[in-house]
Amino acid sequence: MTNQNIYSTPKIVIEGQIINSVLNISYNNPGNNQLSSINFTIQDPEYINARLLNREVEFFINEGGAESTSIFVGFIRDVKPSDSSVQVTAYDCRTFIASRESTPIVMTDKQNYDGYTAVQFLADVIKETGVDISLDMLSETSPPIPMRGLRNRNETAYSVFTNLLSRITDDDDPRDPLNYVVDVVGKSIVVTKKRVKGGTGIRFSRNDGIISMQVNRRAPITKATVYGDNNSSGTFEIGNSPTGSIGTSITDNRFKNNAECTEAAIRLVMAERNEIDEIDIQVSKGYDLGLNNVVYLDVDDMDVRGEHRISSKRIQVSSEGISYALGLDKLGPRTSDYILKGG
Repeated sequence: MTNQNIYSTPKIVIEGQIINSVLNISYNNPGNNQLSSINFTIQDPEYINARLLNREVEFFINEGGAESTSIFVGFIRDVKPSDSSVQVTAYDCRTFIASRESTPIVMTDKQNYDGYTAVQFLADVIKETGVDISLDMLSETSPPIPMRGLRNRNETAYSVFTNLLSRITDDDDPRDPLNYVVDVVGKSIVVTKKRVKGGTGIRFSRNDGIISMQVNRRAPITKATVYGDNNSSGTFEIGNSPTGSIGTSITDNRFKNNAECTEAAIRLVMAERNEIDEIDIQVSKGYDLGLNNVVYLDVDDMDVRGEHRISSKRIQVSSEGISYALGLDKLGPRTSDYILKGG
């Protein structure tokens, strides 16, 4: 369903210039450390032969009709001209360290990043390559992730970094353990493990903001065992599950001892910790909300009612109006539900 929002004035800006003849804007931020992107069509013959590749592009919604900050800032990486129009695809600034065109990372016994942390490695690559990514909002993880002993060939810097991030989690609040998430704010790369405070607390209901809602449910796994290197292992289980015990196991030699295996097992179970697999809502407000913001769903279904963290975001703009969808993760069970067993 499309929201005919007459109080919003979407626009595309390329290198500071407003593009007036834009059709069918599609913005997607899928979350899970993937790049956000935007696709749109310029219905103007003057742009058919324009040099648009790597130009900076901004997407504004201007909710309420007032000038606002951009929903998306990125760089044009694909241009497909036709006889009367140009189809454009842009990605956020991480494209310079994540795409096929980015400088590959090679780490050998002679040339490596031993002594660096993962964040220091990423910052060094960005500085050395001179790509248009700001480090102003990049901060160290806790605990820092060492690069010692890491060797590889022809992998992107972003792939190296996100693979390392997947090995640690923030379990200061066992009710809501959080993996580190990489996102961007403008052209600044951000690594966060906490819920973003700005814009949180917005309430959606059937009478205020929710156009439609889809809930996909399935029975989650309740027990996981992870087998690592050197015969190490770890198991994590949630007790008293109404759906019974459903288990899984994986082998991953990245984990070197029982503690690392157990932490990985926790993340595996908690990633699927609710019967609610996915919630997708079509809404008519809150365009400036970002990934990890927390929203409250005021609905009749008690399994859905409550706080949810935004995990993905999609916006479609066409002649019919604006369609805005959020993917949500429900916050998890309480500490008393946990049973923890070391390998």
